[in-house]
Amino acid sequence: MTNSFKLNLQSSLLVLSFGATPVWAVDFVNAQAFQNLDPVTVVDTNTGLTAVALKEFDPIGLRGSAANTTRTSTHVTAYGYSTAVTTHYNAASSTRSEYTLWDLASNTALPSAAGLGLTFNFTLAGFLDVGPSSISTTSFSYEAELRNDINAVAQERLGSVTRTYAPGPSGLGYTTVGDGTLVGSFVQGFSLQQTVGSLYGTLFMINTTTAANNSQTRGGLNLDSITLSTGVAPAGGLGIRLDQTGQIIPVSAVPEPSAWALWMAGVVAMGFIRRRRQA
Repeated sequence: MTNSFKLNLQSSLLVLSFGATPVWAVDFVNAQAFQNLDPVTVVDTNTGLTAVALKEFDPIGLRGSAANTTRTSTHVTAYGYSTAVTTHYNAASSTRSEYTLWDLASNTALPSAAGLGLTFNFTLAGFLDVGPSSISTTSFSYEAELRNDINAVAQERLGSVTRTYAPGPSGLGYTTVGDGTLVGSFVQGFSLQQTVGSLYGTLFMINTTTAANNSQTRGGLNLDSITLSTGVAPAGGLGIRLDQTGQIIPVSAVPEPSAWALWMAGVVAMGFIRRRRQA
């Protein structure tokens, strides 16, 4: 593999965001990317801009895997294209971030989080494909997890899918195990709720892929935003501070039901006035 091809591959992986990246998603410190490869394991714990683990593609075809991660995003790619032999390439990416609820005006930790609840909003996106070739298999799995201030699991979201093209009772065909919505191109959004009243927490994000023979899979898990689900934010604004780096992510307030009702009433009134003017 030429150095220019390696650079282009790595650059393309680093921008594999499957959507717009929040402007605050710039925390790369102490990320980890790792792969389980035949017959060795590659681990990259780079404390610089990013952590990336790459398996070089061999000259006979597109075969290999890669992983990269930041504290707010993880991405993995695995290719297993080969018609001559059975090849398996696995990639895994993980990140962990401890955080503290933060008063944006005073730039200090909140003295108390009583009554405050946060919603972490994620996007999962990628592609999973298996072509007609005996014993072609690909898989993708992910996990997002929030832990509260006593390190107990507050909530988690996880899923997986394995798709195989192989001989079966009725001949060659496809078998899918797990979440079938992850076959082909997929984009999904979901949210996790932090435990109400927790001043501290930990965010875990993990992706893994496997590809064998005529198959490929790639996946990305992004933290898109954090919103206030319960309670009242400080007058100067609320955020979370990632403890290891000092990076601060702002928390967006969600309008209360009364505010929504007032807004809707205003919209209806404006529509009524417009109709009267047109009459």
